[in-house]
Amino acid sequence: MTEQDWEEFKRNVIPIKKKNNLLKKKSDEKFTFKKKEDKAKFETQFFYGENDEKNLLEKNTLKRIKKGRLKIESRLDLHGFTIEESKEKVVNFILRNYKSKKRLLLLITGKGKRLSVSEGWRGTGKLKENVPLWLKSVQLSKYILWFDSANRENGGEGALMIYLKKIKE
Repeated sequence: MTEQDWEEFKRNVIPIKKKNNLLKKKSDEKFTFKKKEDKAKFETQFFYGENDEKNLLEKNTLKRIKKGRLKIESRLDLHGFTIEESKEKVVNFILRNYKSKKRLLLLITGKGKRLSVSEGWRGTGKLKENVPLWLKSVQLSKYILWFDSANRENGGEGALMIYLKKIKE
């Protein structure tokens, strides 16, 4: 390839568009409702609606979390609280730690009521079922990068490890 060919090539090249969806800000939409039922339905979907955005954690960070090499910076134990109290505590816990730039959190829900041997000793706790739904909610998912069951040393199936996003400054 000659120098002239190279210069012509550079002039004709079209750059690839970068798609960086994480940096795009979602527009603030305002809604007006004709009926109170519509407003209640919207608020329910807002909190419990599934989030389309897939938040993937870097592979090496995930390995460090699973092996216990990253230090847990904050813990919340929900034993003994009602669902309403727990919901408020979880939201405040996530927001407080996000603002104080803590990343790895441990949320202890407990395993719930134990079932019999024939059913595999599984737990059926209300908090164990509801807390992951709250963490997937539109309201909280904008702060959470990843969450999963905790390591065995930290509570196993009775606890959740949460990794928060960095604050955008």
